[in-house]
Amino acid sequence: KVEGKLLDVGCREGDLYEHIINAEISGKKRFPFVEYTGIDIVQHHVDTARSKNIPCQLMDLCNLEIKDDTFDIVFSHHSLEHVWDADLACAEIHRVLKIGGIFLFIVPLGEKNLSGDIFGCIKNIGFELLYGVIRKRSEAWGIAKKG
Repeated sequence: KVEGKLLDVGCREGDLYEHIINAEISGKKRFPFVEYTGIDIVQHHVDTARSKNIPCQLMDLCNLEIKDDTFDIVFSHHSLEHVWDADLACAEIHRVLKIGGIFLFIVPLGEKNLSGDIFGCIKNIGFELLYGVIRKRSEAWGIAKKG
């Protein structure tokens, strides 16, 4: 059962919310116990998400205006490669996750602003890497837990 507060970083126009979190199966919400918050640094994306009644805020991933230990899950799909400091962004994600919280991420490989090995970065910040895989030599997928 998936439940709790979920932060979608780099949410764009709210695709995760629209197609997965708020989706219905046989007239029932797929994840009724998930409280969704999306953030993006592009005003147009935030405006579009809000126009669809998707909870979204304009925010910089490297400077989250969020209290410590707020979220149960943080999801990042192709967002870390766009920030000015991926290590700082991962540290901010670690800060806003509750103890035992889960960080799900997908990043392309070979991006110049992802310093070194993304899995090493995740571990150095204090996450426990539960799952990490290189897919098709082009993406790193991972699941990490805040201890």
